[in-house]
Amino acid sequence: IVEGRVTPVSRLSSAFLEAESGADMQFAYYQSAQVVRYLVEKWGMESLRNILVRLGEGVAINEALAGSTVPIEELDEGFGEWILAEARRMGRGLSWNVPEESVEEISPEAALRLIPDNYHLLLRLAQSLVEEEKWEEAVEPLERILESWPVVPGNEQVPLLLARCRRELGEKEKERELLRRIAETDDEALFAYRRLVDRAMEEEAWEEALLNLQRILAVDPLLPDTYRKLARVREARGEPEEAIGAWERLLHCEPPDPGNVHYQVARLRHGTGAGGAREHVLRALEEAPRFRDAYRLLRRIRGLDGETVP
Repeated sequence: IVEGRVTPVSRLSSAFLEAESGADMQFAYYQSAQVVRYLVEKWGMESLRNILVRLGEGVAINEALAGSTVPIEELDEGFGEWILAEARRMGRGLSWNVPEESVEEISPEAALRLIPDNYHLLLRLAQSLVEEEKWEEAVEPLERILESWPVVPGNEQVPLLLARCRRELGEKEKERELLRRIAETDDEALFAYRRLVDRAMEEEAWEEALLNLQRILAVDPLLPDTYRKLARVREARGEPEEAIGAWERLLHCEPPDPGNVHYQVARLRHGTGAGGAREHVLRALEEAPRFRDAYRLLRRIRGLDGETVP
């Protein structure tokens, strides 16, 4: 970007057609993502929706862009200035040169005296301190990196290391703040999503738990434990129908405890008056013949609340 290789918005489609390497293709995708970000920041999500609607109507891309923002020439100029400022801001204050082998062979502390504020050496120092469980000492080099290189996709290792240090130091709110920043900027940060779900469920913060469970499912919809947690969160939010759906999807993931899952479906179906409760409780007993709660539920379903289970 700083070298002036940004393709104007009006000709961005050509960046894909003229790509000569995989790196060129990746850069074309990156520029496209930044155009979307620029449009939303400058004109809002509604403007982006309008552009998509017009594209769906068959309007040419440059005409659709100009119709919801500014004339295409102004858009080219504004985006070029914006992305250049972003590039110059990113990583300012850090040295990005890969140290020579002779420098790599000495301790990171000594190497940093030779090459102050070098990203690679700061990260190596932090990693060695984390391995030694020197959590408080590891915070300084990690924070130094994040001062110049905020949480963005591609540097998730640094905030995750810092989040771990915060957790080990008992600084739960600082850990949560970092994890939230990761979750908001990285659409595949499963570790951050899972940690935020666990924290939210511990504190009964059901809205945040639901948000991050949905993020997990967007990345990988075949994780059984996610549906188990989703069912519990939905029930805690007073959404039994959605909880039933989550338990039933878990059944398709072949859980290790199908009897319990069938029981949960039967319990919720009976409680909401939905059909199918008897079938599921019988399936639970088929999987676990000594499941006493399932027998009790079956008796309630049959209207035999007064009888006890031997």
